[in-house]
Amino acid sequence: MGPAEWVAIGLAVFALLFGLIGWSLNRQIAQHEKENDEKFADVKKETDLLFKKHDDDAAKLQDLREMVLSQHYKREELDVKFERLEGAFKQGFASVGDKLDELNKTMTTHIGEHAGVQRSGVVR
Repeated sequence: MGPAEWVAIGLAVFALLFGLIGWSLNRQIAQHEKENDEKFADVKKETDLLFKKHDDDAAKLQDLREMVLSQHYKREELDVKFERLEGAFKQGFASVGDKLDELNKTMTTHIGEHAGVQRSGVVR
């Protein structure tokens, strides 16, 4: 065999090795891409869940803020109503107390007069 044949065989072996290496690298790259795609899909799914949770939390926070503001407004309104109610109760109980005092005096006077009449023997 001459040098030309050896060169041809060497080039064939080199081309074969180069092809095998290229095929092997291509296969590894495809496998890594597949794994990366799966990881990316998982990360995307988790990211989407986080964004959804954030949106839900933001909506709940806004609802809570609106509720707090509405309760604050109602509280001031209720404070005014309770103050008026408290004033009405104080006036009412004071009036009832005065009337009870008057009733007590009247009854005491009446019982005293009635007891005095019975002692004198006029009324039995």
